[in-house]
Amino acid sequence: DDATEFNAYSREARMERLKSSGDGIHNDATENADPSYPDDTGMGSMFNNIEDQSEEQSRFAAQLSGGWNKSVMDSEDELSPLPKIMERLAILEEEKNAADARLEEEFRLRGESEEKYYREKRSILEEAASDTQMNAYVGMESDSSSSD
Repeated sequence: DDATEFNAYSREARMERLKSSGDGIHNDATENADPSYPDDTGMGSMFNNIEDQSEEQSRFAAQLSGGWNKSVMDSEDELSPLPKIMERLAILEEEKNAADARLEEEFRLRGESEEKYYREKRSILEEAASDTQMNAYVGMESDSSSSD
């Protein structure tokens, strides 16, 4: 039976990949498999997941190896825009901080100005109220003395 043979072959290929997942070696069974072959077992997606995991493990192992830094330094030309971008971002951050500091200073000065004008306004209003009360009191005294 073709399905049974395919399942056995697939299982063998999967086991081989699992054993060699850290080496980055892939079995040709799934890479060269005929895509038109019907996969009634639903194993195709599982093969892809295992293959993806194997690739991820391989990349992770490469990053942990001693040659990772050397490979990054060797490809510095390809990565050279990154330091420029990071420098531009740092400059932008400094400009933002400077603008924030200016805004904080402006806010502080505005508060002081508002307080100054509030005090002057209050003083004028209190003086006007006092004058109005005094005039009313004087007006009442003159009315009462002329009535006598």
